[in-house]
Amino acid sequence: MIFSSHKFLTITFLLLISICGFKNAHAEFSLTELSLSGLTFNEKYKRIKERLQVVKKRIKFIKNTFADWTLSQIRVPKTEYHKLIQEQRDLISESDNLNSKLRALVEEQKDLISRAHRARAYEAGEYEKKLVKAQEHLRSQGLYALGLDKEGYLEEEEINEILKIYPQFIFMCKIHENMLYTDVGPLLRKDFGWKKENFSWVNDAIKFIDQEFIEGMKEVMVLDGSKHENFSDFEKDVMNSMRDEIIRNPSDVEKIPSMCKAVKKLHDIMLPNRRKNIINRIGSHIEEWLHQR
Repeated sequence: MIFSSHKFLTITFLLLISICGFKNAHAEFSLTELSLSGLTFNEKYKRIKERLQVVKKRIKFIKNTFADWTLSQIRVPKTEYHKLIQEQRDLISESDNLNSKLRALVEEQKDLISRAHRARAYEAGEYEKKLVKAQEHLRSQGLYALGLDKEGYLEEEEINEILKIYPQFIFMCKIHENMLYTDVGPLLRKDFGWKKENFSWVNDAIKFIDQEFIEGMKEVMVLDGSKHENFSDFEKDVMNSMRDEIIRNPSDVEKIPSMCKAVKKLHDIMLPNRRKNIINRIGSHIEEWLHQR
C-alpha cells in the first residue's frame, strides 16, 4: 500500500510538471517587430543582442519541455506537439536571422572604421597605390611563403579578404607574442621554434598606426565573436584556443611565426608615409592661411 501511494504521488507529480510545462509552453509568446532605424551602432547592437537572448531562452525552454514530456511519458495531443515544433523552427530561423544581422552590423562598422582611418592617415591616392602594391606582393607569394601548408597561390578573392582584415592579424600576432611570456612560452620556444623577434615588430606597428583605428578594430574584434565583453576576454579566448592547438594541431602552431612574418611585410607595404603626409598638410594649412590674408 505504501508502494502504491508512493507510485501514485510520483505519477501525479510528473503529470503536474507536464501540465504546467505544457501551459507555459503555449502561453502567448510573440516578438514585436525589431526596429533599428535612427539608432547608433551600439544601440543597434545592444537591441539585437537582447532580442537574441530572448529567442535563445525560449528555444531552451521548448527543448526542456520536450524532455519533460518524454521523461513523464505523458501522451501529448499531436496538434499541440506540432504547434510547439513549429514554434521551435520559427525561433531557430529568427535566431539565424538575428545572428546574420549582427554579423552585417559588425562588417558595416568595420568598413566605417577602415574608411575613416584611410581618410585620416593617407594622402589622396596614397592608399590605392599601396593597395595595388600589396596585391602584387600577395600574388607573387606562394602559399608556403605565407605560412600555409599548401602549394599554389592565393585566389583574387582571398587576396582582397586578407587585405581587408590584415590589421586584425597584427593584433593576433601581438597576442601570440604575449604567449611567449605565459606558462607555455618555454614549450613554444623549444618545440615550435617561436622567437621574440618573430613578433617584436608588432609593438612598433601598433604605435605607428592611428590610435583611433586601433581602438575601433579592437572593438569590432570583440563584437565579431559575439561572446566577449572586452578585448582582454577575446585575448584569453585566443590563448586558450592556441593551447588546444598545441595538442591537436602542432603543425599549425609551427606556422604562426611565418604567418606573422607575412603580416609584417603587408604592414610595411601599407603603412602610410606619415612624415611626408604631415609636412604636406602643414604646407597646405600655411598656404590656406596665406590666401586668407
